[in-house]
Amino acid sequence: MSLKVTRWETNVLSMTQTQTRRKPAVIGLLLAAERLFALKRNASYDAAERGQLAPGIPVLQVGGRRYVVPVAALEATLGIDVLDHFSDAELGTGDEND
Repeated sequence: MSLKVTRWETNVLSMTQTQTRRKPAVIGLLLAAERLFALKRNASYDAAERGQLAPGIPVLQVGGRRYVVPVAALEATLGIDVLDHFSDAELGTGDEND
């Protein structure tokens, strides 16, 4: 007897896999600015000096020269799911065993 998997079950399985991906608290400024706002490096650092990438999206300085953007602010302001726009490797959340 063979087991049949319906299209609905396949969709549920793929959604479950997506939901198990780990979401970081912050994302690098340059990556977020380039991917979501089509900004180049100089414009990204101008945003860092202003303290915000866009209204409602703060830029935080971590350590000496690293700038990050809170994922929650990106998602709330832009109405997106960060996991849909960035790979695990880009977010630094990939499982080394994959």
